[in-house]
Amino acid sequence: MKASVQFRSYCRTLRHPWPTAHGTWMERCGLIVRLEREDGRVGYGEIAPLEAFATESYAEAMGYCDWMPSSQEGYFLEKIPPSLRCVRFAFEAAWRMADEETLQVAPIPVCRLRQSELLQNTVVKVKIGVGIAAQEQAGLRSCFAELPAGVRLRLDANAALSPEQAEQWLSFLQPFSEQIDFLEQPCRVGTESAMQALAERFTVPLALDESVASNEALSRVLEQGWSGLLVIKPAVMGSPGQLQQLLAPIRHRVVLSSALETAVGLWPLLHLFPDCARPAGIDTAALFTDDGLGWNICSGRLDPEAFSLDNYHRIWTLIGN
Repeated sequence: MKASVQFRSYCRTLRHPWPTAHGTWMERCGLIVRLEREDGRVGYGEIAPLEAFATESYAEAMGYCDWMPSSQEGYFLEKIPPSLRCVRFAFEAAWRMADEETLQVAPIPVCRLRQSELLQNTVVKVKIGVGIAAQEQAGLRSCFAELPAGVRLRLDANAALSPEQAEQWLSFLQPFSEQIDFLEQPCRVGTESAMQALAERFTVPLALDESVASNEALSRVLEQGWSGLLVIKPAVMGSPGQLQQLLAPIRHRVVLSSALETAVGLWPLLHLFPDCARPAGIDTAALFTDDGLGWNICSGRLDPEAFSLDNYHRIWTLIGN
């Protein structure tokens, strides 16, 4: 089946600089793709590169889309180079969207980013490894003392720690393990065996993120015997169909996570992977100015109203102006 393809770029401004161990974000740029098949069905996808996760760059994605003919046969997905994981994800997700009768998504629980909005039985994400360890730990000690019952912290080091530093952090965190959801990617990619050893010594759960930034990397880590949690950003992984197959037997260990995409890119994350019940790391819309490209979270749960074909038509028109 033939399809016509189009793309439009966007650049979103963050309300405030957002520091991570990979650097400070000021804006987020990506591409929205629109696919219309010869049967009249329309789908949208989003290319949201994260170079810190070894994806293609925004410029590389733009160059490939510029090169693509506007008319494609259905098998064009298989021609997308494996190195362009975000491009493959976007176009395959758009094709899958065109297949759907409804874009309904489940109102899944969400891990919050803002500690000022603590709710009963809520998970709140906190970055570590950005500043001085002693100061971060002092702040966390106070935070643990004030946490309401049922609220847990999800700590993200963004691979900033050495195995020795991670061991020191876990020793500090051990007494607070009941208040911790998990510690995310404490060490750099390539040290998975060291992180596995730490996971076996401490009761604080560990999760991989940067280490599983593609379908190939996820397969490799699973073959190596990683037994902990897995933070998955579908938008950077490559083929969503292949990812569904990989995740099917390990859904209970999966935590879905945003790649700072718009409401367009979030749909396949929620629609194609509905069985991952842990609070999803998708509380990112409020990081941006009110540009009309995001979604809302109410009472710790995702508002599904943003995920409709009408809304995606609106976003497509908005970024084209």
